Amino acid sequence: MIGRSINLTLATVVCLAAISTGGATLFYQESVDRLATQNEQLRQENSALRTELNSTRANLSQTKTELRELNQSLNTTRGDVQQVSGELSETEENLQSTRQNLEESRAQLSQSQERVDSLQNRVVELRQRRANLEESINLVREENRALEQENTDLTDEIFQLERQNQQLRDQIDGLENTVNSLESRIDRICAELDSPPAECSR
Repeated sequence: MIGRSINLTLATVVCLAAISTGGATLFYQESVDRLATQNEQLRQENSALRTELNSTRANLSQTKTELRELNQSLNTTRGDVQQVSGELSETEENLQSTRQNLEESRAQLSQSQERVDSLQNRVVELRQRRANLEESINLVREENRALEQENTDLTDEIFQLERQNQQLRDQIDGLENTVNSLESRIDRICAELDSPPAECSR
């Protein structure tokens, strides 16, 4: 009875051991397969991560390059900003100076415009005066022409009168010669008469 129990126990133990060994083998195989699958997944993930890492490193290198370029561009921009600020300041000074010059030019322009207006008024006045003088000159010329014509007429008249005067003088001289000749003849006749009439004693 005791021996049968021991055998049964041993058989049970052997069965359990066999079952445990088989189970352990199956578990081990499943674990190995699972680990292989996980290992392959890890390899794929590792490869993907390496690819991503390389890409990230490349992006990081490019980003660093871009950052250096941006820093250089920033430095250049700062220099340009300073230069532009200086130029802007100079431009503002030039603008202020230009504005002052503009104000002075406007003042001079206003004075010049007033001077032009005054000169234009003076020109209008002088033109009117010249027109009046030209009209007066024309009147004087007309009067002068009339006086010249009158002078010409008077000269002709004087010449004619002088001719007439000369003719009268010649006539008077002739008449005087005739009178003298007649008086001489009368004196000669009276002298020849024995009893001269009263006319001989004139």
